[in-house]
Amino acid sequence: MSITSDQMLLNKVSWLKLQIIQFNDPDNLAALAGLDFICKGTEQFFEFDYFNHKIKLTYPELTAIDYCSKEVLSVGNQAVINYYCYHSILSIPIPLQYEWISFSDLIDGRIYNTAFQGYTGDLLAIQSKKIVNNFNNIQSALRTELMDFGDFSFQSTVLPNISIALVIWLEDEEFPASCRLLFNNAINSFLPTDACAIIGSMFTHKVLQQLKE
Repeated sequence: MSITSDQMLLNKVSWLKLQIIQFNDPDNLAALAGLDFICKGTEQFFEFDYFNHKIKLTYPELTAIDYCSKEVLSVGNQAVINYYCYHSILSIPIPLQYEWISFSDLIDGRIYNTAFQGYTGDLLAIQSKKIVNNFNNIQSALRTELMDFGDFSFQSTVLPNISIALVIWLEDEEFPASCRLLFNNAINSFLPTDACAIIGSMFTHKVLQQLKE
């Protein structure tokens, strides 16, 4: 019997949780990852913003829950958050200079860049005018900040040490519209490239969800 991709991801999440629990220092993990560690009676959990939603990460179960809706996050989100915690405790050096880099600049990113561009930037380019016209909705949903790249650009914080940006070049007489996602250059210190692909896809869909017909 073959193992589904969801089951493989669940297995990876279980492995990540085991490594994090073995670290056995939630206060230090909170400091390394930029999270708040909270103790309320017998309950312990981490608290942080994730795509502009307040998240509760139970401890020691390490299950991510939306603070407002009380819903358990999907397996993809669970994987991103546990990857983030795990890589935070590895103490990988963070680049001192804050820069923006493309997916192809990530570890092994060049190999998968064409596919990544296909389900992120290329999809967004089709809706580039709507993105500009509906930026207020996007800004409210993702708490974005405008940037000075391309014809129109903005950034959003995904996790305490991880940001993602969208750069748009609008259609003109010579060229069709194009879009590209960028990441802050510390991202591979906190997430492997496959998890970066997940948050790129999530970001893309969150932007598209804010567009009005």
